[in-house]
Amino acid sequence: MMEGEAMGEYERGSLLALLYDWHNHYRLKRQNEDVRYFKKWLTFYQSTSLIVVGAGTGRVVKTLASVVSKAVALDKDVHRLKRIQPASISNLQPVVADICTLRTTEQFDLSIVPYSTIQLIPPGEAFLQSIRNIRDSLVTGGKVLIDVSTSFSNRYSQPWQMILEGYCPELDIVISEWQSVVRHQDCIELFYRYYDGSTLLVEEMEIWFFHNHTLLTETIANLGMHVTRCDCGYGSGIADHRRIYHISK
Repeated sequence: MMEGEAMGEYERGSLLALLYDWHNHYRLKRQNEDVRYFKKWLTFYQSTSLIVVGAGTGRVVKTLASVVSKAVALDKDVHRLKRIQPASISNLQPVVADICTLRTTEQFDLSIVPYSTIQLIPPGEAFLQSIRNIRDSLVTGGKVLIDVSTSFSNRYSQPWQMILEGYCPELDIVISEWQSVVRHQDCIELFYRYYDGSTLLVEEMEIWFFHNHTLLTETIANLGMHVTRCDCGYGSGIADHRRIYHISK
């Protein structure tokens, strides 16, 4: 049995990646609307090469790779990237890297920053450098689609509560996911605990920054790019708390 502090670092990372997929399976069943949205615009922009920044375990990039000649899945979490199983997708390359420090000479037609990935980066120099690195990964005239949630700023501090429970086939157990929230002026801290019955499997914490419209658009403009479109949600009332920015280099 894998239990909290009894796990080594590699096992902990692998377990968290597995739980990331488990969570998405139950919570994001309707969220695949974002994949259809990105695919529609990838086709509209006639993009043949693609980089997905914050690709995670590949929910978005695996589908989009089927309509381009070259796709890169970039994430700083090696354990999540391993779950993509890229060998089954010949034109998909996983790259372990942090967008804050990425340096690349390779360029793409389209960059997608899905599911609020940009909001894991704190305001300031790290944020500016990340947007600059995304810009530099594009060919002249290339496009960026950045998905931003507006719901984080509506969250308030709350004590531990169970937010999800479901069967996990890979571990052959029923897992419960518990969450606690601590709100700050410009971000929220989300604390997670995962249990097998009363046994704590693992816990983690994430910080999500709000990144309001003014910050994002001013940063984009200061780097010589411009917003050409901003959609609310993915259409048909799906995830209407999200803004999807279309940015041109």
